[in-house]
Amino acid sequence: MRTDGYGYRAPHAMDGLTAPLSFLFSEKDALESERVWKAALEEDYDTPDSDAVSSLWAENLIWYGPGGVGTASSREEYRKNWLAPLRTAFLNLTRETDLVICEGPFCGAHFYLWGHHAGTWLGEQATGRRVPIRCGAHAHVVGGRIIEGWMIVDIPRAFEAMGVDFYGRARRIALARREA
Repeated sequence: MRTDGYGYRAPHAMDGLTAPLSFLFSEKDALESERVWKAALEEDYDTPDSDAVSSLWAENLIWYGPGGVGTASSREEYRKNWLAPLRTAFLNLTRETDLVICEGPFCGAHFYLWGHHAGTWLGEQATGRRVPIRCGAHAHVVGGRIIEGWMIVDIPRAFEAMGVDFYGRARRIALARREA
């Protein structure tokens, strides 16, 4: 998680265009983006090597991760802050993809990661339970590389599968702070 006080770079897609953008892109653009995006998902989530990160991510990518993880501004930060902790915490990680869709250089995917919780993840000690991690991910593909990505993770649902009442805990913390 980035806690070192650095600011955030503006998204590359700050091009002033509003959706839908379909009329600006060819089907060929979407097919190439989809090829890159699917390959990156496969390399990142279907590979057990905790040191691997898809070469399809640009070296100077911008990645906006879920709460508790933070952002990354390089392939190494993306690996260190998101992929390595995930692969370390969950054994036998598998991915089930429900949807991949692309429009020109922009792609989205909805998928579940499943794994046995065998190590600390987001501060939670191993439970040994099989945990579903529901993800929504988006990518901006330019020149055969992903230059930025966004990840939405259903952390409350994953915590529930680990036996943690995420919202109950947050409520207790908030009440304790209010009383202090």
